[in-house]
Amino acid sequence: MSKCNVKREVHFEGIYENISRLLHSAKSNVKICVAWITADRLSRTIAQLHNDGVFIEIVYDDNTRNNRLRGIDEEMAVLYPVRTRTRGFMHNKFCIIDDEILITGSFNWTHNADNSFENALVIEGDYRLINSYLHEFEDLKNYSKLCAMNYVKINNFHSDGSLCRSICYDIGIFGYLEGSTASQRISIWNVCSAHKVGVHIRDFIVDDDGDDETNLLDQSDDEWHLSRERMLQQFKLEREIRDAPRRFFFREFGLHVQAYGTVRQKDEGIDTKYHISEFVLEMDWRDMYWRKIIPKRFYEGEGTMHGIIEQYKPDGGSRW
Repeated sequence: MSKCNVKREVHFEGIYENISRLLHSAKSNVKICVAWITADRLSRTIAQLHNDGVFIEIVYDDNTRNNRLRGIDEEMAVLYPVRTRTRGFMHNKFCIIDDEILITGSFNWTHNADNSFENALVIEGDYRLINSYLHEFEDLKNYSKLCAMNYVKINNFHSDGSLCRSICYDIGIFGYLEGSTASQRISIWNVCSAHKVGVHIRDFIVDDDGDDETNLLDQSDDEWHLSRERMLQQFKLEREIRDAPRRFFFREFGLHVQAYGTVRQKDEGIDTKYHISEFVLEMDWRDMYWRKIIPKRFYEGEGTMHGIIEQYKPDGGSRW
């Protein structure tokens, strides 16, 4: 399907009736990610879709109002309750049907939502957009699984011996050795979430021999968004690329990291002749369980992160 064939429509009334109609059109799979759901409203539809061979997954906020969802036959739908670690909600409201149709908007799938002023946007064939929602759906599934494992780390002491009970996490930082384009230095740091204090764990030097899993990126298809099949291939490739460094840390060194990234210029593309360059430590990947705790970017001047950024500046700062 070409870009000009993308279809969009919005509903402000009769929203659930339109959602139900679209659900019943499903041929292979339905991915539901909605904060609040009235179970009896959905159960008959799920039963019928299951009987038709449609695979159904449901991500929802783990709260008492959704308790009845647990009564849905688990043979008919896979359930992923999400309880956030930050006192917030799993507040998404979207659904993907056959990796082809996206439904999103303000509407919760409850009877009470019918009495409110709500909206639901239906988009068909926008595979670039659907790709992004598929990533969020998979990340939330992983978050739900990790929550069930009580995946928490506590940092009791900083390197100076001071007591701190804030949550901490491990990050990997990638950078090429000075004067080399074939070897990388990879550093592991343990970071206190409250004080942005980084404690160095260890360094590795690895040879970039061109066979690393992350070179899958070279296979990227510039026109992947033009069809469902190509989008799904690209989605699978992106998941592999995103996961490769995490697997690398565990396979080679037996380490789990919660994020990894590189130091980059904050405003890339700006003429530095009249502009003072600022650098940031930008996370290319963050474990979904830690995403609301680990910043997307660390800035110069934030605790000991300033010194870490200085070490990895590509302009000849404190080098290795």
